Amino acid sequence: MSTLDVMQRVKTSDTKIWTPEADAPPEVVAAKRAVETYNENLTLGKHLLTGDWCIWLKQGPDKPPYPVIGLGPQLPSPEVISDRLYRADTRIHGDKILTDMLKSNETYEREQRYASEQATSIAAEAYEWAHRDVKGYTGRVANVKGTKRDFKKREA
Repeated sequence: MSTLDVMQRVKTSDTKIWTPEADAPPEVVAAKRAVETYNENLTLGKHLLTGDWCIWLKQGPDKPPYPVIGLGPQLPSPEVISDRLYRADTRIHGDKILTDMLKSNETYEREQRYASEQATSIAAEAYEWAHRDVKGYTGRVANVKGTKRDFKKREA
């Protein structure tokens, strides 16, 4: 299950989270400590409706926390959580993340442009084939230059 799937589930449903306290299992307390040691504005919590563990950004006393990294239904070890936090930290890796995103977008746009050119080429060939077929292979058309026909009048 990808982080994006977890984040979509968590964001679209009611925000009811359980945050571990001191009486929680030791592995959960260790994971929470790893998150809060990395950044005091972050906390670990489990979304009660979806069952997913997430790292949440504290937004102050009057706003609910906001999910920033989805961990899935199984809580990873504190080392894995610290590694994920480090890799996702835009203060440290922001330039590299932006460069990677721009490269990915350029590649995608180049592929889309190529596909568009191929589709245009195929459509042009089909149009040319149909036009030749309607005109006939001699290239003659019904209306010769200089003659006007009025199709509303019927010639007797």
